[in-house]
Amino acid sequence: MYKLVLCWRYLLTRYLALVCIVSVMLGVATLIVVNSVMTGFSTKLKDRLHGLLSDIDVEATTFHGIDHPDEKIERIRRDPFLAERIEAMTPMMEVFAMLQFEINGETILKPVRLIGVDAQGRARLGGFAEYIENKDHRDPPSFQLREEALKLDKNLADINLALSGDRVWRSHNEGSPASISEHVQAAASPARGTTGRPTKTAMEQYQIASDALALEIPKLRKLIETDIKALEKQLDAAGAPPTPGRLPDWKGAK
Repeated sequence: MYKLVLCWRYLLTRYLALVCIVSVMLGVATLIVVNSVMTGFSTKLKDRLHGLLSDIDVEATTFHGIDHPDEKIERIRRDPFLAERIEAMTPMMEVFAMLQFEINGETILKPVRLIGVDAQGRARLGGFAEYIENKDHRDPPSFQLREEALKLDKNLADINLALSGDRVWRSHNEGSPASISEHVQAAASPARGTTGRPTKTAMEQYQIASDALALEIPKLRKLIETDIKALEKQLDAAGAPPTPGRLPDWKGAK
């Protein structure tokens, strides 16, 4: 206690010594704070850069890319020397492209860099999954559409199949059920260039097309008037940019 009182009395009578001690304290505190901030900033910067750039990039010399990248990745993983030294690998596609869009009726072209990634492979490199908008698709990371959109796409594909037929099968000369458009063509073809009554076969083809169309019209009406509108409301709520044919739920500036 005596030493403490003696030191305190000495400092009160020697202001220069007190100022020096306070200056050293402030300098050490500043050094600690600056080092802590810079260390945290450096770590954060490295993590961000590592999320964008890999330690090693293997690039193709042609626009065709690397053939069979999955096989080459598997060969690297089987290498006894490299297997323990590689944390993650994933194929990527990066090309320049032109983006065309319209604003106020004016067509605008912009050069863009188009990057294609494998969602799960890219997530293993870091700095990706946490930025996926849909939280349900973050673990595991996926670009899969919502179930509602997938259901709409399937319904639309089924309606298009009934109207136009299976073009893939036709391109391979494979037999497929006749579509509504094919029945209409079969009904209209014999009557072209003539003024006579349609043949019995043409009337039968027309009846088949009419009956089939009567089944598809309610599906198409439900798709347009109910399902798509419900999906558009979800897009507006999620803040998705306007798409062709969709009017945004616009609100004036406050």
